[in-house]
Amino acid sequence: MSAQTVQMWLSMITLWAMQGIIINRLWCMYRYSKTILILLLVTFTIQVAAGITIQSLNKTINIVVPLLPGLDSCIPTGFLPWFWAVLLFIMTFDLLIVILAILEGIRFYRRSAHSRHLRNKARGPLSAVLAPWLAEGSIVRVLLRDSILFPFIGLAVCFFAMLSWLEVLPWGSVQVTMVLNALTAPVLGSRLILNLRDAYYQPFAEEAGGKEGPSRYTGATSTTGKLRTVEFPMSYTSTATKTGHISYGTNETVNT
Repeated sequence: MSAQTVQMWLSMITLWAMQGIIINRLWCMYRYSKTILILLLVTFTIQVAAGITIQSLNKTINIVVPLLPGLDSCIPTGFLPWFWAVLLFIMTFDLLIVILAILEGIRFYRRSAHSRHLRNKARGPLSAVLAPWLAEGSIVRVLLRDSILFPFIGLAVCFFAMLSWLEVLPWGSVQVTMVLNALTAPVLGSRLILNLRDAYYQPFAEEAGGKEGPSRYTGATSTTGKLRTVEFPMSYTSTATKTGHISYGTNETVNT
């Protein structure tokens, strides 16, 4: 087995792992819809089966080519004429992810149009324009973070790699695009893992809209060597004395 074959198999396995994380992300955005989960799993299975089949049928041969005196290079050859089809399956799956994420974002944007209009009336003209782009939890920030940005990057890389295989791009560009294609999955997958937090598993509406409620302080206390979480819902009250001074206090309840 050549080093080129090992690299291809490892790249595909890493890509499938990253796509599994994205499937979980999109499933949570759609409030754990069984229809969405089945659709994603079926398309993912087809893509994996196609990748395994094409890679198994592909028999590459490394040819040693002398570049300079004392400097040789191994150039793989003997690929299947339709080897680029594996990129087509990957692009189809990534395109499905991007479309589903955009549709959910548009659906939430329309549902929240009334409340967004009321908030914009309280802001100035400039703040109303910049709020969808800069506000915490805004639809643009949520979509551009990892719901759309990561699959879109993978889609773009696969698109240029396929153009290289079809010789649309200049000769030799396939070396660059295939390296980028192998590099994309580990880099984006690591970033997705670092982004695993509570908000990551929320539906799209909760993540973009946020939650309102009393201020809460969460801490940890040790009892008998074990850690437990203590939450303090706090409501502030003020009282005025006869001398005119105002004192502030909190009403706290402890839930253990």
